[in-house]
Amino acid sequence: MCVQSQFVKYGGVIHDGEPVHLVVSDGDTVTLTTSKSSYKARNVILAAGPWTSLLTEPLGLSLPLEVCLYYSSVNRILV
Repeated sequence: MCVQSQFVKYGGVIHDGEPVHLVVSDGDTVTLTTSKSSYKARNVILAAGPWTSLLTEPLGLSLPLEVCLYYSSVNRILV
């Protein structure tokens, strides 16, 4: 939450809980179409996790993102 509050403090706008359906760029601005509205901006931060590549590929951006699962096991011996 600290990063989000700093982002807002410096002028960023956060739209939580709005799945992004489409990202379109005209070169100068980016238009995001979500489940609630459409937004235009000069800069966008996509925080879509493993789905980020699905949103950036139509823009011609191929990001080398991979989903990795890490499992750890902690065994404790209590004496």
